[in-house]
Amino acid sequence: MMKRGVVFGWTAVLLCAACASSVTEHYYVLGAEGPAAPTVQRGLRIAIDAVNLPQLVDRSEMVFQGPEGRITISETERWAEPLRQGIGRVLARDLTLRLGGARVTAFPEPWLEDPEMHVSLDVQSWLIRPAEGLSISVLWAVRPVAPAGAAALPATQGRTTLEVPIQGTGTAATLRAQNQALAELADALARAIVDRGGT
Repeated sequence: MMKRGVVFGWTAVLLCAACASSVTEHYYVLGAEGPAAPTVQRGLRIAIDAVNLPQLVDRSEMVFQGPEGRITISETERWAEPLRQGIGRVLARDLTLRLGGARVTAFPEPWLEDPEMHVSLDVQSWLIRPAEGLSISVLWAVRPVAPAGAAALPATQGRTTLEVPIQGTGTAATLRAQNQALAELADALARAIVDRGGT
């Protein structure tokens, strides 16, 4: 009887393992969206520093907010790269499209040359409500690099808060909303860069 119980026990474990391994994971990346026309026509060098993210969403799984504030961490929908790096990468591309000949790199990419400006981003919230909307709030700073031996230059600081409707259902719809939010954030950063003399 003991041996039969052991066999039955292992059979149940194997069946559970088979069920768990049958879950199909899907991987996604964010994408850039260009403006109607660039606003800068010279080779400005810009570095986007490492992006700060809330611990809740700083993970490989996508995180969704449901009714009454319920949080769901998806078992199947995942980021193909760290979200903080994806945000930096897309903003680098978005800013390149908006600033004409600017050369923009994002952490952890190496700088090709010494940057003339640094952009820092502190994401305060990044909430996805499927079939409803995306809510984000980002503190940012644009800091010109002072010439060697000169005093540090003050930074231009701001906060961008966005509510972007999610049109449709499914992960593709939430990705479109997130791409749109990053494009609007890039618009604000591009204006700040131009105002600081990035023309």
